[in-house]
Amino acid sequence: MGPDLYYALGGGLGHLTRARAVLGTLGVQARVLAPAHPESWLGLDLLPLPAGLADRPGDLGAWLARLLWEQRPARLWLDSFPCGLFGELCGIALPPGLAIHYLARLLRWDRYARRIQGTPPPLDRVHLLEPLNPDHTDWLAHQGAEPIPLRLETPDLPPPTHALARLAALPPPRWLVVHSGPAEEIRELIDYARDLAAAEGLSPTLVLIAPHALPFCDPGILRLDASPAHALYPLAERIVTACGFNTMSETLAYRHIHRFIPMARALDDQYARAAQRRDD
Repeated sequence: MGPDLYYALGGGLGHLTRARAVLGTLGVQARVLAPAHPESWLGLDLLPLPAGLADRPGDLGAWLARLLWEQRPARLWLDSFPCGLFGELCGIALPPGLAIHYLARLLRWDRYARRIQGTPPPLDRVHLLEPLNPDHTDWLAHQGAEPIPLRLETPDLPPPTHALARLAALPPPRWLVVHSGPAEEIRELIDYARDLAAAEGLSPTLVLIAPHALPFCDPGILRLDASPAHALYPLAERIVTACGFNTMSETLAYRHIHRFIPMARALDDQYARAAQRRDD
């Protein structure tokens, strides 16, 4: 048997962030199969997909089946999608002895279920990262899978010392707007933060934590490119974010100063996640 393989196919870098947290929490060594990325991504053993393959779901399943037979991993870890992002794991021939571990998070199951065409892969274990929508839970029960809750630990990574020093030098109250998504969503979060400040009669120092420069001019905002962003949270009096899984997990300890807006996603159910946080 070869080393474990962690299948992290999805948009953005959230799947790599979660892979790092999952493998660290469980103490598992695995190669992470994901779209090619120019950075090493902080120690992950990346196995990049061939260029363009993620855009050809029909070829992706056949390629993945060949890879599994060649490498014979002991375990295949499926991030978020039990049949692959496009359903590419349905009906493929799997090598004998392969144990499949599924890491389950909130999905818009009605949309994802349309991608399941054919026989799903057998799930040997389901790690429940957060409460699921009922139809997702029912599907897992039909597969004979019993979810086991898994609380992820935030990875202990080197802090962004330059960003920490710049943030510490700013006058309080320091409000962080944290987002790596498109410009229109960043604008919405900034406007939301300013509305909150006005309602509370405050004039905070607004700091955007984002990997790219703003495509619009906003002289009232300081941008810091800081990874991991959660290392800056102890210096903040308010944190404003969207409702992605990783962000909501990393802000749990700061819920008393955390404010959030769910964003529309094709498969990730940020609205249900926001509702769960409000009900906690």
